[in-house]
Amino acid sequence: MTGFDEERLLTWIRLLDAAAEKGDWREVAKIVLHIDPEKEPERAFRARQTHLARAGSITTDRSRISWPAASHSRMAMAR
Repeated sequence: MTGFDEERLLTWIRLLDAAAEKGDWREVAKIVLHIDPEKEPERAFRARQTHLARAGSITTDRSRISWPAASHSRMAMAR
C-alpha cells in the first residue's frame, strides 16, 4: 500500500460501505468526496468511480495492505 492509498483509506472504506448499501452516487460524491454533483456532475461521477475502483483493487489484494501496528491491536480488542 502506498502513501497515497493510506491517506485515502477512510474515504475508500466509506465508498465501499456506500456501494454495499446501494447508496446514490450523487449523495456519496457530495458527502464522501466533497464534490457537488449538481455543479460538477461529470467530475463527481468520475471521481466516485475511480476512487471506488482503487478501493476495490486494494481490498481484493489484502497482501498489499500494510496495516499500522495500532490497527492490529484495536482490531484484536474488538473481537
